[in-house]
Amino acid sequence: MALISIDGVPVGKNGISPLTWGCAYGYGLFETILVLGKRPVFLERHLERMRLSASFLQLDMPEEDDCTEWAWRMLRENSVPAGKLKITLLARERIPGEKKIATHTVLSFQPGLPYPESLYETGVAIGLLNQTKNEKSVLVKHKTVNYLENLLGRERAWQNNWFEGIFHNTKGRLCEGTVSNLFIVKDQTIVTPGIREGLLPGVTREIVIKLARKNKLPVRVGKIPEKDLTVAGEVFLTNSLFGILPVTRVGDRTIGDGEPGPLTRSLMDRYKALLTARGYL
Repeated sequence: MALISIDGVPVGKNGISPLTWGCAYGYGLFETILVLGKRPVFLERHLERMRLSASFLQLDMPEEDDCTEWAWRMLRENSVPAGKLKITLLARERIPGEKKIATHTVLSFQPGLPYPESLYETGVAIGLLNQTKNEKSVLVKHKTVNYLENLLGRERAWQNNWFEGIFHNTKGRLCEGTVSNLFIVKDQTIVTPGIREGLLPGVTREIVIKLARKNKLPVRVGKIPEKDLTVAGEVFLTNSLFGILPVTRVGDRTIGDGEPGPLTRSLMDRYKALLTARGYL
């Protein structure tokens, strides 16, 4: 059963008005964090990203220590070692003269790993969406609770039996998935779209880029025309819940030999080693 708290107080003892800007207009932010070994994975990085976005949106975010304490308290109350922790920051209402908008902080926890281990061996299928992400939008770099565009894309992906759907930007280049960042391997170089291409800079994306560079693996952050995806030798996705997930099919086309490629597996091994070193595994 999911656990939920608002401003550190269990639901039932606290509540949120549906008239708040967060509920009425989708004015807010959220972070989704994997929990392994009863520990929130890279919690500090998620809170830092939320803080930067909160500053941009003029949201009054609680102190990081408070958010951290609320998260740990929720996990202590749950005996399940793995699951999904979500932190949502919702605007209350703009008060004239105030520099920042007061907020509610909602925490929820759902037990269990969200993705089966078999996906890491078989890989997944993805497809290209007939939807455009505006790379010039002031919100594209922020994880706002107004997530309808992504949800519509995800629904279209599922209707086509794809695990994930990939957006184009207004230039026709590939930018990101509905819940993930995109990487391809072309000419033995790992390539991922740059932030200016119109994407949410994922926490796992940043870690994977740093892991690749640390281990002397060729990596380039830039542009991915659609045609590059059709000739890629390897493709993989990243997000905070599944980490690094190999892609073995794009639409009707099989990637490589239909199995996770060597660079993808190398990064998966290194990412798992990092989680182990940090005490999450």
